Amino acid sequence: MYSHNERLVETELFAQIARGNEKAFAQLMYEFSDVLGVYIFRLTHSREMAEEIVQDVFLKIWQNRESLPNVGNIKAWLFVVSRNRAISVLRKVINERLNYAKMVNSLTLVEGDDDMEERYKAMENAIESLPPQQKRAYILNRREGFSYNEVAKQMGLSKETVKKHLQHATHFIASKVKQTTIAGWLICFMKIFF
Repeated sequence: MYSHNERLVETELFAQIARGNEKAFAQLMYEFSDVLGVYIFRLTHSREMAEEIVQDVFLKIWQNRESLPNVGNIKAWLFVVSRNRAISVLRKVINERLNYAKMVNSLTLVEGDDDMEERYKAMENAIESLPPQQKRAYILNRREGFSYNEVAKQMGLSKETVKKHLQHATHFIASKVKQTTIAGWLICFMKIFF
């Protein structure tokens, strides 16, 4: 439990940050970044993700610093904000992985399926027709297994840019494979009925 003096110190710290005091903000980061990092790591089981989330939380705090004086319990508020950000990031990662798994599953067909080769060709054609940066990011991450940070470093890009490239590439590839599959089904349908 906080003593009255501790709350006054934290309240004054937030008031100074709200006024744009960078030293007060640095003090807040110094006092809480490790604790929040450990907390988020327990939620995500990823050091890389925990570091990224802590950075995001502090960036958002700085960007929205004018609202800080309205916060009552600073420590509790920081943990809630961090937990919410972690949940949001985890949801996004899960959705990306599910979308990727769906795309891969749509290409992994039962033995004897005549469309399998056509779908793999469609996927390869889609990858080949990606813009150069998306193609390179996709190949490094999906085929060669490099992490977002490693891809970013190799390509000289930010991690967020790499993520965007991968999202766009995955959606493009999935839509091309789907179009090919639908076209194949339409051709079969037309052969049967016409």
